[in-house]
Amino acid sequence: MKQHGTYRPSEPKAPARRRLGLPARTDKKLIIIGTYTEDEHNHAELSRTVTTMTSDSEYIRMFAPLVRFLGAALGPSTEVVLHDVSDLDHSVVAIANAELSGRRIGSPATSLMLRTLQHGKDSNTEFVAGLDAETSDGKHPLRSSTFFIRRDGRLVGMLCLNSDNTSLTELERVVQKLVRDHRPEVPAPAEPPEQLVTSIDGLCATAIATAVRAKGVPVTHFTPEDRMDVVRALNNDGFFQFKGGVAHLAHNLHVSEPTVYRYLHAARREGQVA
Repeated sequence: MKQHGTYRPSEPKAPARRRLGLPARTDKKLIIIGTYTEDEHNHAELSRTVTTMTSDSEYIRMFAPLVRFLGAALGPSTEVVLHDVSDLDHSVVAIANAELSGRRIGSPATSLMLRTLQHGKDSNTEFVAGLDAETSDGKHPLRSSTFFIRRDGRLVGMLCLNSDNTSLTELERVVQKLVRDHRPEVPAPAEPPEQLVTSIDGLCATAIATAVRAKGVPVTHFTPEDRMDVVRALNNDGFFQFKGGVAHLAHNLHVSEPTVYRYLHAARREGQVA
């Protein structure tokens, strides 16, 4: 059914169409601006429905079946994790073989993710491979690789593989030449081991434990400069992107939140001067 104002021109007869090189018939029609057929109206409504865009988080969750596939294909010695960078406090949205790190859906971002977001990553970098990682208890050295998921040039997620190489490390001690021949090393940036933790407080506690080992004194005996060193290191690693990061650190350092904010402001001023 056509609305008033639509005009369909007459078409050339078949012989004339052949002389003009046109097909036997055409469905083209001339539509005056401001009027259109009922069929065209329905088609436009359908197009608007079909082209509805998904959010970044919905887009990331489309990769969840790949997590399950890789977890089954690579076996229990490799943890597969999908991260949504829009919620760093609960970035894990899918995980397979989680026994390696003890993490679960809703666990926070890793230290590598925080450093990547804090300092930026070249938009042409598709992935990093062969990085050293470890679980929060330090009992399992891992080999980590991360694929950066981008959408319209924006970093929206990360797909990570963390392999437990304990058995292979034992084998290397016996047959190092065989390992070198069949498992070439992948060049990796010189970065500190990635911390795979089950909570924000765990990441904070790990950073403080590292500082305690370096200082040689318990946290209760830290000087203001010792605490400043911890804040400076955590700020450089992007820890304060976590919601409530200041409160977690204040609790672990046994100081007030205003004290941590004072150290943090000083650390950031130092960065601006540098």
